[in-house]
Amino acid sequence: MKLNNKQTPTCILCKSTNLKKHHYKPNLFNGRLFYYFLCNDCNSLSIHPLPTAEDFSKMYGVIDHTYFAEAKSDDSLLEFKYKSLKKYTHHKYEIDYFNKLIKSFKITSLLDFACGSGFYMQNAINHNIECVGIEFDKEFSEVIRKKTNLKVYETKDFISKYKGQKFDLIHIGHNLEHLLSPAETIKFLKTYAHESTLLVIDGPLEYNFCLSRMVIEFISNFSSNKPNNHSPQHLSFTTYKSQLSFLSSCNVNTVKYCVDEQYFPLPNQVDYKSMMSIFMYSLAKISINVSKLFKKQGNVFHYIGRYN
Repeated sequence: MKLNNKQTPTCILCKSTNLKKHHYKPNLFNGRLFYYFLCNDCNSLSIHPLPTAEDFSKMYGVIDHTYFAEAKSDDSLLEFKYKSLKKYTHHKYEIDYFNKLIKSFKITSLLDFACGSGFYMQNAINHNIECVGIEFDKEFSEVIRKKTNLKVYETKDFISKYKGQKFDLIHIGHNLEHLLSPAETIKFLKTYAHESTLLVIDGPLEYNFCLSRMVIEFISNFSSNKPNNHSPQHLSFTTYKSQLSFLSSCNVNTVKYCVDEQYFPLPNQVDYKSMMSIFMYSLAKISINVSKLFKKQGNVFHYIGRYN
């Protein structure tokens, strides 16, 4: 199947070209339409056409973290506070899993890939773990270092500064879905792993079954046919099975793999003055409780593995 950019839609995860256009609405961004295609081989979704360097520059970096860039260095949002994390959010899941992990494994060093605001690193530092973070945007990495004193570097600077360094834990938090070549990223990070390094990956399962997704998709099918007006940050959508299959193809041995459900993209608090807000919040709560009964049902995953 060919589109107007004369490129064949290709699965980002398994590289198959056996794809068909999916019924999800395209995203209109930076003057282009981005469609989703279903892979008939691994049952995941991939975006097409792929974003360009210009598209990425308008999606990420300081422009995607204005709250952080504008904050003062002594603002509370720059301090990690475990008790302030809301239940059933990916931040809470990531930190809870990490705090359980360090009780079973000796972790003295952490490499946090695409660390964002650095919340995961700040929690690790509270456990006396040496931390280093990688961010794609040089300007944003400089902002993080300046305002938090965290060791966060743009990829090229990190490679230059930490050549030969090995870490006990390498973390990728909600980032694989943003990458053009997630397998290449996992391969790159192996350079910084020793034989006992744990690879911890957290992320969304946006094509997996859960009640909330099923209802939202049903409603969407009867709404306007206009494209979504938001950036196509997530380039691939996975299921429980397709996500695990992808990770297994990256020469990683699975130690643990499980699924949970978060509120997002539904609200994690309710406005009782709005019937829509009440409905969406209630749907999220019900869906979360239903997913607790089925181990493969939910919209976020947690993975622990070791490189072969």
